[in-house]
Amino acid sequence: MKKRPRSISRKPFCLLILLLIILLTAGRASAYDEDTHFLLTYVMCRAVGFTEKEALIIAAVDQGMDDSDATNAHDGAKPRVSEEWMWHALDKDGKMGTVGVLARRDALFNEAVTEKDARLRLIRLGIFFHFQQDTWAHRHHEKDSHLSPDKFITFNTPAGHAAFGPQPDRPPLDPVAALICVAEGVRYASEFMTRAMGRTPNVFFKSYTFTGGKIDEAWKDKRQGKFFNQIGLTGLAPNSAGLFLASLIRAQIDAYPASRSPTRCSSARARRTNSISTTCAPACKESVYFSNNKLDRSHCPQDRIRSPKDLQK
Repeated sequence: MKKRPRSISRKPFCLLILLLIILLTAGRASAYDEDTHFLLTYVMCRAVGFTEKEALIIAAVDQGMDDSDATNAHDGAKPRVSEEWMWHALDKDGKMGTVGVLARRDALFNEAVTEKDARLRLIRLGIFFHFQQDTWAHRHHEKDSHLSPDKFITFNTPAGHAAFGPQPDRPPLDPVAALICVAEGVRYASEFMTRAMGRTPNVFFKSYTFTGGKIDEAWKDKRQGKFFNQIGLTGLAPNSAGLFLASLIRAQIDAYPASRSPTRCSSARARRTNSISTTCAPACKESVYFSNNKLDRSHCPQDRIRSPKDLQK
């Protein structure tokens, strides 16, 4: 008898959102972009149908791209241009254009789908997701084209978004872009599972089509401001995929304690200045990574994954 594909009932639907809230709250004091590259990626992959072990590998590699010495976009305060455009969706010297950045994204996805080794496939998918997510973060959000899938304006190497501070890496700046990013991620994760793994993605997303998002204009909060907005949930059908994804972004944004200055962060904690990311990033030991199939806060990703440079064909 053919097994019926699993679907998300209302209970798991709520539990996944609760899981994201718990994880975000646990790391809210020091994490400014790990909430997307690790936590949201993990929850998204689990929702699509990846096992816990698979989702942890994918999410750990995604976050590891920022923390590994082999792939991060800076060497102290010095930008590493090659890493910026290869792994973090910046336009190389402004010469790639949106077309070039998206071509790089598509190439990384193709490498993930066609990889023969099962574990390396997941590693490559994590590498891809980091780049794909950065295409939504590392764009000029102040431009009218900021929500376009293929007409946006990317930050260039070597400065990245230094002039805008940490804001582009934070979903409260542009909640709708964050929502489109995760909706696009679900599509890629589902396609990967079908093509590369020969498995059926969660039927919960089978008929899902992204229909747009909007800022919650009725949201009243002391954090609200130029750099802090919230996604709206009005009009989304109960227990729908659209409501699920928007609720994930809303929970993610709600975990941020306050809006921060677009150009300054504590010098004692600043780790990424004048480069791709100017966030006050946590020390490696404070972050959550994948080790021996368990969540581990004691090791850096470079101790647990191979460098993407070693994976290049």
